[in-house]
Amino acid sequence: MLYFRTSRTRQKGFAAIEVALLVVILGIIGGTSFFVYHSNQQAGDALSSAAKASGGSPVTSAKKKVALKTSVTTPTVTAPKYLTIKEWAVRLPLTSGVEDAYYIFRSGNTEDAYLSLRSLETTMCAADQTTVGAISRFSQNEIDPQTDATYLSEFPEASKVGAYYYRLVTPQAECSADEAVQTKAVNARVSLSGALKSLQAE
Repeated sequence: MLYFRTSRTRQKGFAAIEVALLVVILGIIGGTSFFVYHSNQQAGDALSSAAKASGGSPVTSAKKKVALKTSVTTPTVTAPKYLTIKEWAVRLPLTSGVEDAYYIFRSGNTEDAYLSLRSLETTMCAADQTTVGAISRFSQNEIDPQTDATYLSEFPEASKVGAYYYRLVTPQAECSADEAVQTKAVNARVSLSGALKSLQAE
């Protein structure tokens, strides 16, 4: 019986197919890296050009950083409007519809501020006429001469600021025969009455 010696050669290294596969994978990784780098460079150049055109300066560092423009919209906050009664050092917050409110004192009496709107100034609802209403100021122990009771006991809902109390006095008659004017005056009175609850020191 004949024995044949089979020669097995030990294979060292990679087979051709393995080398080809490795080259393809490295090519894909390299191509992707180049594409990302190139895209970032173009974006950085575009933003840099835009910044120069708008008068700004581009952001640079050892590694070229991409400057991103972001705009933040800040909501507009409207400051509240007030009717400030300087003689009393108080202010009344004004709501929509009564922003043009004003006051006067009559005949040297500084305990009653007569109210109206500038838009009603040419009507009988003006502050120097029948008025929309009046803010009356009184102290804690001040007596009503008609009832001999304190004003505070008669008007416990009055707003207090400092040492004084304030209440809205409404006219006894309508200030206008014109229905639209009278409606505006009544709405203003309601708004001012509500605002009086938030009366504050100046």
